[in-house]
Amino acid sequence: MDMKITNNFENKLLSRKEITFQVIYSGKTPTKDDLKVMLCKTLNLSPSTTVIVNVSQVYGMMQSQGVAHSYANEADMGIEPKHFAKRDAKKAKSESAEDKKIEAPKTEDKKE
Repeated sequence: MDMKITNNFENKLLSRKEITFQVIYSGKTPTKDDLKVMLCKTLNLSPSTTVIVNVSQVYGMMQSQGVAHSYANEADMGIEPKHFAKRDAKKAKSESAEDKKIEAPKTEDKKE
């Protein structure tokens, strides 16, 4: 997967960076979480204050374009729509529930 930053604008009025990026990949389309991790590693940003706003796939190509916002701190993130925060919270909650889930060993009763 190859990521190219096409625009990195610092919006001082809203205390955030508005980042436009392009991703070229092979295989399945990357998830927003995958893109968020890759973007944070590329630009050395904090994942807790970064939000992927939009990702759109280019028809017929293994390429996606997206927009992300990165804030200086979590207090400034209050201007983002609430459904972005809910979406991230649901994913974090489901991941922690999967980690806690313990599978019971399977027992087979054989009748002779």
